[in-house]
Amino acid sequence: MDFGGGRFSKSRGTAVDVPYFLSWYDADPLCYYLTATAPETRDTEFSWEDFVERNNHVLSEAERNELVAMWGNLANRMLSFAYKRFDGKVPELAPILPHTAQQLHEYLGYDGQLFGTQQVMEYEEEARSHEALTYDHTGAIGTWAPSALPAGQALRQPAPLFRKLDESLIDEEYERIAG
Repeated sequence: MDFGGGRFSKSRGTAVDVPYFLSWYDADPLCYYLTATAPETRDTEFSWEDFVERNNHVLSEAERNELVAMWGNLANRMLSFAYKRFDGKVPELAPILPHTAQQLHEYLGYDGQLFGTQQVMEYEEEARSHEALTYDHTGAIGTWAPSALPAGQALRQPAPLFRKLDESLIDEEYERIAG
């Protein structure tokens, strides 16, 4: 991945440090951004402008949010509707709700880590050391199979899954990287 017209480089100050990123931002928007922009045969350029744009907006026939309003709004509307109209319980004819986000899993009344936990690990190699975001599946209860929501199961009060990013963070992040 490139940044500022060149390769990511921690030593040159042209990198987005994952531990720093996760201390300020949620992991899902970064995963979404990297998936949405990752080409199969060449490098791609990371920019804070594009990150915020993909999190908040995409200009097409009508301006709409890619992550916040499309996916987050759909999940929140479905959960809020079920929560309000069915006394906070899963209705007899339950809506189809994906279990891809931990928060959504919890709002549906489930406990436990769906897919385990993410952690930053330090790796020592012959020529250098580096940090990497890793995944610990110990205790994960999720599978790729759909789960059955029993009618009458209590729902938890819904809240937004994603937050819209303030565009002022673009300049703040470039200033932080420039030192």
